[in-house]
Amino acid sequence: MFTERRRKGSSEMETRTLIHTRAITINTYDTGSDTISVEGELKDIQPLPWYFYTTGEFREPGYSHRISAQLTVDLPEMVITGTDAQMDVVAHDDCKQAQRLIGSIVGLSLLEKDLKKKILTFMGGTRGCIHLTALVLEIASAGVQGLWGFYNRVENGSLIMAPEYDPSLLLNSCLLWREGSPFAQKIPHIEDEIARHKNALKSIHQLPEPEGT
Repeated sequence: MFTERRRKGSSEMETRTLIHTRAITINTYDTGSDTISVEGELKDIQPLPWYFYTTGEFREPGYSHRISAQLTVDLPEMVITGTDAQMDVVAHDDCKQAQRLIGSIVGLSLLEKDLKKKILTFMGGTRGCIHLTALVLEIASAGVQGLWGFYNRVENGSLIMAPEYDPSLLLNSCLLWREGSPFAQKIPHIEDEIARHKNALKSIHQLPEPEGT
């Protein structure tokens, strides 16, 4: 059991007891041929002995949920071309029926403005598992960050590659990139910067013309 004391006011102390942890870990991998794999795991951890009301059981500390999912994504359009899900620890075996629904999001793009709504439509509600759906939504969001990880890698002080997608997708995507903001006004400059890096990388990797041609 993890119990801590923290200062509540100028002198008063407050005791807190850890009763639940949800941990979500997501990794993105370059799998070659302009494809990334975005893989995530959700763990609900009960640090104390607990009572499961549905079955009337007392249980030892440990996982109440342990679920993993994977999206294979093609670049630069960020289209989902493959999926997989494993529900190793769930409330009931019946819950595992929901893992097949992850296949229904194949063909969607992580860059779609209404992606969250579509994922909820295909995987949410009474057809699916709220925990698996929550994980897939987090994986989809992290996959966009993985896109930047794919394109902004530096080796020997230089970019390895430059983005192949339209930076204007940033417009109105969040507070920072809202229309009329200082950052939104930088989008044309970002496009110019990407073009500059593309030209530089092209010249670096361009093979010399064979002699006699």
